Amino acid sequence: MKRLMFTEGNLAWRAMMRNDFFASDVALAQVMMNLSGTVIIRVTNPGSEDSTTEHQVVPSILTDNQGRRLVDALLQGGDVTIKGCSNGTSGEFACSEMNANVTVTITPAQALVERVRTLLDGMVTKIEADQPLTDPEKGLLAATALPVYKYLTVSAAFLGSTVQSDVDRYAAIIARDILYTYLNDILGKMVASVRSLDFKADDKVAEFLAGVTEARREIRHFKLDLAQDFDEALEFTRKTRAYEQAVVSRLSPALFRNLVFSSVR
Repeated sequence: MKRLMFTEGNLAWRAMMRNDFFASDVALAQVMMNLSGTVIIRVTNPGSEDSTTEHQVVPSILTDNQGRRLVDALLQGGDVTIKGCSNGTSGEFACSEMNANVTVTITPAQALVERVRTLLDGMVTKIEADQPLTDPEKGLLAATALPVYKYLTVSAAFLGSTVQSDVDRYAAIIARDILYTYLNDILGKMVASVRSLDFKADDKVAEFLAGVTEARREIRHFKLDLAQDFDEALEFTRKTRAYEQAVVSRLSPALFRNLVFSSVR
């Protein structure tokens, strides 16, 4: 990727627009810019003797309640207002003004917890019928470090028709695990994109990068602060082991094959 001199514009926006992951979805880019924060450099009368440079640091919203509301909306659904680009989103040098208030609306059906719950329900049905998983269901397994498939397999064998209560309980835990991992990863992508730029405003860029580091720290704190959910996630693994020991001798051939498959993931 060709390095560019950063002397003017919106640092986070310029960096993201040079990354196809963000450039293909400017709505996501605006959400991520609120989560990461940014630095905007404006030059008045460039090239003239009275040229002036203004630096504006836009902090990450993850350090206040607004950031938590956005995370909650991503998980459960809801409305949250963020700062949007007020002078367009087309191209790398757009979004040099962030005076627009943009309301992000996420319905419960679009939120991550409900989407995870739907995928878990489908996986339970396929486990019971010894059917292959769909690509989205496989994607869910790849997106979390929790032993989801093994847990669902032994739960379906041990709990039978009551497995739904466990699915509902753990959909929120799995959704949080996926969201925190995703946010941390794409903030990492943003840092990598910023480092591909050359810049003169070292102090301001350093301030921005420090803000991103703080945002990533807040993401980790979101998970650590949820002590009860964290304990439930540990219990999730313990129950998997207990169920496996209790039912391994009772598994049908089909369920046993599923358990063996999940053990080698």
